[in-house]
Amino acid sequence: MDGKLMGLALNAPRKRPQTLKRYGLALALAGLALVIRGALPAPEGTAIYQLPLAAVVLSGWFGGRGPGLVALLACVAGILYWFIPPADSFHLPPEYTLGFVIFIGLGALLVEFSGARRRVELALQASDERFRVLAESSLTGIYLTYMERFSYVNPAFAKMFGYTADEIVNGLGTRDLACPTDRPLVEENMRRRLDGEVDELRYEFCGLRKDGSEFPVEVYGRRITYGGRIGVLGTLIDNTERKHAEHELRESEQRYRTLFEKAYDPIFLENDRDEILEVNERACTLLGYSRDELLKMTVSDLQAPEVRGLSGQVVRDEIAQHGNATFQAVDLHRSGRRIPVEVTNSGISDRGENLILSVVRDITERKRAEENLRASEARFRTFVDHATDAFFLHDERLTVVDVNRQACLSLGYSRDELIGMQPSAFDVGLDETSIIRLGERVAAGETVTFETLHRRKDGVAFPVEIRVRRFQQGDDLYRLSLARDISERKLAEKALRAKDDALQAARTELARVSRLTTLGELTASIAHEVNQPLGAMAMSAGACARWLAAEPPATARARASLDNIVADAKRAGEVIARIRALTKREDPHKDRLDVNQNVLEVLALTAQELRSRDVVVRTRLEAELPPVVGDQVQLQQVLLNLIVNSIDAMSDIHDRPRRLTIVSRRDGDKAVVVEVRDAGTGLDPGSAEHVFEAFYTTKTEGLGIGLSISRSIVEAHGGRLCASANKPHGAVFQFWLPVTEDGYS
Repeated sequence: MDGKLMGLALNAPRKRPQTLKRYGLALALAGLALVIRGALPAPEGTAIYQLPLAAVVLSGWFGGRGPGLVALLACVAGILYWFIPPADSFHLPPEYTLGFVIFIGLGALLVEFSGARRRVELALQASDERFRVLAESSLTGIYLTYMERFSYVNPAFAKMFGYTADEIVNGLGTRDLACPTDRPLVEENMRRRLDGEVDELRYEFCGLRKDGSEFPVEVYGRRITYGGRIGVLGTLIDNTERKHAEHELRESEQRYRTLFEKAYDPIFLENDRDEILEVNERACTLLGYSRDELLKMTVSDLQAPEVRGLSGQVVRDEIAQHGNATFQAVDLHRSGRRIPVEVTNSGISDRGENLILSVVRDITERKRAEENLRASEARFRTFVDHATDAFFLHDERLTVVDVNRQACLSLGYSRDELIGMQPSAFDVGLDETSIIRLGERVAAGETVTFETLHRRKDGVAFPVEIRVRRFQQGDDLYRLSLARDISERKLAEKALRAKDDALQAARTELARVSRLTTLGELTASIAHEVNQPLGAMAMSAGACARWLAAEPPATARARASLDNIVADAKRAGEVIARIRALTKREDPHKDRLDVNQNVLEVLALTAQELRSRDVVVRTRLEAELPPVVGDQVQLQQVLLNLIVNSIDAMSDIHDRPRRLTIVSRRDGDKAVVVEVRDAGTGLDPGSAEHVFEAFYTTKTEGLGIGLSISRSIVEAHGGRLCASANKPHGAVFQFWLPVTEDGYS
């Protein structure tokens, strides 16, 4: 909406009442002039027209052309009707015609003149109104000053400074709205315009609000002359937001400049003519030029001759299609040294010009690493191909994707034949279920080692040991299998097992000999143990014969004698059975054993020997010991050796009791320990471990193998045997045996 329309819009509500007033005033003036003219003496000549003409002029002057013409018509009608004879008629005599026509013409001329003045006045009012509307509604501050005092400010101006318009116009000068530090600047610029040095000025200063706060201001003022006075008309803008934006822009530019300069990679900004517009410090360091030198060069000047200009159009096409382009090139250092680089180009636009931002990365080390990697891969491939183990590379479906030379030699296939095979094609030791189970373990991350059979192309099978693990290369998962031919190892193991079997047989025979030797030492005691039940049987048989010969026969007593004979025979049989068990040539057989029961059986076997040697036996056997797993004959041999050794150690003791103590107890949750304590001569501290060496003995007639065999037996059962001094006299032999897994169940 332009100024005229804005003025019409503002004046529309009051236009019609004002128009009626102007026409009413015109009619009133015309009527008043006619009434006064009628009240005066009869006019002569032109006097009849004076008052009506004045009414017409006043109506045109204050009301404009329309009211002036209305007043003229009213006066013409009144004069013609009342004042030109004949009265009370509209007849115009000839002698009055000229004067009447002159009156009408003069009145019309005066109306036009006074109407023009009215139109100018209305135009000025409309202009003033438009200025007022624009000024009052403007978001920009508008001011008018005379002699450095404000004569007008719009609401926006007053609001910026926190005042009302009246407070500024009625009491403040231009310096009052400036910070103390900028007041000289404001006064000087105002003086220069008022003195005519400059007509207009634009500058910034620090504004001062009513509450004392400061803010940046940009002012534009022009020297004007209005009403004969010189003043300044201008606009004022609050620059707070702009200053804040400029500050943020400067900070942003500084940050980007810092990033640009401190970036690890060299950065170039170039135009589409390959001219270098900007570089960072890293670019200068990489190429050995100063910034000023690089800004005078083109991109082609920095490239090696063989790549110079080859990528220009290709890069531009790639940028146009995808927005960026990456390629490798070779740049030249100032010294001529070649620098392999990787360049990433991005297209940007600056003030309508298409530019290219190039980030250059020195890939010298990467190229060197790639060369080293290729050399390493070649060496590794050579190592793999010349390895003595067969290498198989499988994918996730277990399909062979690569093999080494040894794999081909061991299976008799070519590399092309093996690639694409499944393990089941040459593995005859595993069924499908086993292969799936092993595959699941490998997939879980486990490194799996197992043995199987491979079959050559000619059908010959041979044993292999395979070690498999899973690894990832990029996005793909593979399984690497190392297969080793263990045919020779299997033959060696077979031979070793044969030797072990022979050695075990020798050990068993040696243990039997040891048992026989020990039993030989107990011959007298064993004979006594057997003779006792045999003598009792003879006595019971005689008694039975006498009871049967009596009259009448004492059958009840005879039967009792027969029962005694049976009991004594059973007792003799048990002694012989124990001796026979210790002398049999049998392979070891492990069962769940009661340790306390075995102790009591060995004590029963040696009871006569103990009595004949005056040895007092004391036992402290813990009840409800958990069972152990072992061979009963071998464990009884250990107990028998230890008891006989203790009896022999106390044979020369006469100054103190010959006491043998046997203890059994738990040792935690995993073992049972048995102790054999004597009061004999004891052990030499320096020879405690030697007693377990083969053929070491302190007896004049001993073989020196009993304790050595005993330790071997205990260790074969997963336990241990040791010796130490007893206090105050004698020695202690202890052996530990592991309990069964369900020993405490």
